[in-house]
Amino acid sequence: MSTRRILAMQDVVKRTPVEFSNNNQQVSQYYGSNVFGLDAMREFLSEEAFNSIQNSMHQGTIVERKMADQVAACMKLGLKAKE
Repeated sequence: MSTRRILAMQDVVKRTPVEFSNNNQQVSQYYGSNVFGLDAMREFLSEEAFNSIQNSMHQGTIVERKMADQVAACMKLGLKAKE
């Protein structure tokens, strides 16, 4: 076996399971909390970008590259703000 494969297998064996805790919440209380939805779009996007995305969602128009880049940047910003 190659050295990289052996090292990868050793890393896998040493891993500890990730503990999940939902603090006894119902799924409906946290479902979709990490989604870039309408509220997050309104908060992070410019009005022009928000309208462009809305038109795309409801009318099937094409999202311009400039708007798509802004959405991607704001999604990253929004996710970092939640951490």
